[in-house]
Amino acid sequence: ILVPLKMDAVVAKMEEQLERKRNIHTMLEKRVANLDYFYRIHHAGCETVAPTSSSSSSSLKLASPIYWMNVVQLYKSDFNYKSEETQKRAQQWFSLGLSLAPLLQIENGPTYVRSLVQLIEEFDYHFVTHPAVQGVKVLISKNFGSKAPPASAEVDTAIKGKIVKLGNAVMYEYLRIYNNPIAQSLDYFEVTFALCTVLKEVYRKLDHESSFGRNMYDAIMRVDSRFKHHFFGFVAKELEKASAHIVKDQVSDLDTLLKSFS
Repeated sequence: ILVPLKMDAVVAKMEEQLERKRNIHTMLEKRVANLDYFYRIHHAGCETVAPTSSSSSSSLKLASPIYWMNVVQLYKSDFNYKSEETQKRAQQWFSLGLSLAPLLQIENGPTYVRSLVQLIEEFDYHFVTHPAVQGVKVLISKNFGSKAPPASAEVDTAIKGKIVKLGNAVMYEYLRIYNNPIAQSLDYFEVTFALCTVLKEVYRKLDHESSFGRNMYDAIMRVDSRFKHHFFGFVAKELEKASAHIVKDQVSDLDTLLKSFS
């Protein structure tokens, strides 16, 4: 009786791992496709001049037109890239992209995933966490005194990020912060292009045989959820808002035209 039970447990474990493998592959394919689409939409918007009263009704095409959701062609003027929120995001993405790039040199596997988890923990702490909560995190963080924290070659069973202190100051292991004037006046489009490029490589490195274990899988999905929150969700929302505004204006123009014939 014990042998069949053990076999059932082995089969169940293999099925779970296969399911995690399918989920990761599906997620990776979707994210890489999303990033490629975002890149092309923004690039086409920059390379296509919106029509004006002095130009023909068609756009001055400097690149093949790309339509958001195959419905609306966006021009650079349609992007709300000068708003305070968008500029704030660009500064955060600038820091995120420059912090992610060195991690691409890490060998695929647990150490690489652990570095992503730690970077996201530091990114959330610095840019998202409320100051009051930051204070609590600092109080419960591990203090390494005057010595730097140990290298991160070893990965715990559960892969989790943590905020650490060096003396009385919070020390970031992977997050890079740039407060110089260049980082305060960033080109939203250039930052978006660069982050899309880096993130594609970040996701591709997650396709590794070690990624399908439960702890690695859970860590990868947590990292993905934070990338969705910080980048994918914001970009999609801004594109949807711009597209809705264009459609609304076009419908209004059509109503006006139809009324002229009535």
